[in-house]
This record gives sequence, structure tokens and C-alpha cells, in this order.
Amino acid sequence: MKGTYNLAGSLVLSSLNAILSGAALFLAYTGLSPWWGALVIWIISPPLLLFAAAYIISDLLHVANHKQALLALVLLIPVAVLDWHFRFTGI
Repeated sequence: MKGTYNLAGSLVLSSLNAILSGAALFLAYTGLSPWWGALVIWIISPPLLLFAAAYIISDLLHVANHKQALLALVLLIPVAVLDWHFRFTGI
């Protein structure tokens, strides 16, 4: 019998946000495309951050998704600090 595994939405959104932010930093600091890096950090990442935070709260309310929501929170905190930093200091 196969076991089923439910992946929490917050973990997917937090992982996507972390990957996009990492790619934006790579693009911005290597000089390949600073405009795309700024676009991701300034425009795309903040709404995705809010959606992921809402999903984390929702997944914390479900008993089956507690651990995944906590992992998503661990992934989301550095991205939130990065967004906060570049929002006020620039890229």
C-alpha cells in the first residue's frame, strides 16, 4: 500500500521565495542583470512573502502540517530580513 504525503503550501511558497531571492542576489551582484535582481527583490518577493506568511499561519492550524509550516518559517525569515534590508538600503 502506498503512503501519501501532503506537501504544505507554505513550504512550497517559502521555497520558491528563497530560490527567487537567491537568484536575484546572484543576478544583482554578479552584474549579469541588476535590473532583474531589483525587480525580483522589490516587486515580486514582498507579495510572495505575505502569501507565504498567510499560508504558514494556515498550516500551523492543521495538525498534519505543523513541522512543514515550521520549516517554511525557517526558510521565510532570512528572505524577510533580505527584503527588509534591501527595501531600505537599496540593491
